Amino acid sequence: MRRENFSIRASNHSGFPDRSSVEAHQLAKLRALLAALLPNNPFCSGKFRAAGFHLNLGRLEEFFERVPFTLKQERVHDLQGAGFTLVCTLLARLG
Repeated sequence: MRRENFSIRASNHSGFPDRSSVEAHQLAKLRALLAALLPNNPFCSGKFRAAGFHLNLGRLEEFFERVPFTLKQERVHDLQGAGFTLVCTLLARLG
């Protein structure tokens, strides 16, 4: 994976991107992160599958409505596996 510059075309006369352009960019980045994370992290993939989550997100609100919460106690058990290291590595690369 390579780090991409944050560049969204301005779609209004102010020179700033409009909200829909920013959200589309964020959704694309979120899909890329989840596509890399979920197949490689049994903890996260299990939680997301149990919540009925899928990668075909149509909008950011759908992510916020469906993303499962994680309790600290659940993460403590996962930290002993490779999940924590993989998440940190992916976040650093996609940053």
